[in-house]
Amino acid sequence: MSRSKDVRWRKPVLIISGVVWIIRAGLELVFQPDYWNPQTFIDYVAVAGTSLGLFLLVLGLWGMHLGRQIKPGLSKIVWGMGVGISCVAGVAAGVANFVEDWFGVKSLGDLFVFGMMFLVLGLLLSGISTIRAKDVSRWTGWLLIACAVGFGIIDWGGGFVIGVSLILLGVVRKL
Repeated sequence: MSRSKDVRWRKPVLIISGVVWIIRAGLELVFQPDYWNPQTFIDYVAVAGTSLGLFLLVLGLWGMHLGRQIKPGLSKIVWGMGVGISCVAGVAAGVANFVEDWFGVKSLGDLFVFGMMFLVLGLLLSGISTIRAKDVSRWTGWLLIACAVGFGIIDWGGGFVIGVSLILLGVVRKL
């Protein structure tokens, strides 16, 4: 019996995270908020949305990890490394983003940048390790890779890619 039923909150968290990323991308497209020097309500909503989206992504990814039963081997090691890197980096980037932009502590900018770089690396490792897995849908790996690509192009509509990918991860039956 699969442990995936033990983590019932995983799918709603992934879907809500996807919605947050789509809203954040829509705010960016329509209002072009100033994340680095927030002045308006929309600027602060965009900053909070970025951090919330990162925290929810981490929570959803951790839920995916808890729900998987992987046979020992290289795939399990790479999956574990990818999830671990993604979770630590996502939390670090989320906290750094919020403190840096909301409270004006600019010295955390480097932590945000490195957190985002390692988040992309972790998502790529997780996705690659999952593409040929038997215990989850092949789409799981491709959607994690799509999230990584979305973060790579975040200033050019990548938030929509992240959002749609997370929503799809939340509705994939065999996750």
